[in-house]
Amino acid sequence: MKAKIFLDGKIRESFFKDGISEYQKRLYGNVEIIECDESTMLSQLDKTGAYKIALVIEGKMLSSEAFAQKISEISQDGYYNEILFFIGGADGLSQEIKTRADFGLSFSRMTFVHQHAVFILVEQLYRAHRILSGAPYHH
Repeated sequence: MKAKIFLDGKIRESFFKDGISEYQKRLYGNVEIIECDESTMLSQLDKTGAYKIALVIEGKMLSSEAFAQKISEISQDGYYNEILFFIGGADGLSQEIKTRADFGLSFSRMTFVHQHAVFILVEQLYRAHRILSGAPYHH
């Protein structure tokens, strides 16, 4: 399933760019990163056929296996053809995005810079792909 990651800001550091690019290659280009502002994110909330996940500190924390299961359930639903992830900038996401998203996901109760959050997300998408395909992965 195609995934799009909308982030409020830019990925500036080369080490994040390199790591993200590596995982995008491993996912065969099925993950697109869109650097934008919040108005672009808001315009995506009415998109039909897309499951919307907001990355928020107060969201639900999942293990890698549970995240893979969540991706599998979304894929098998039959209604969704893509997953949209929303990552806020320095001020986080607006309440409207948090409320209108289908799911709130948290990596930790800690705060991460948006570049780090993107890197963690693409790595976890790759790990989910490995788990769902029955390939070896590290716990």
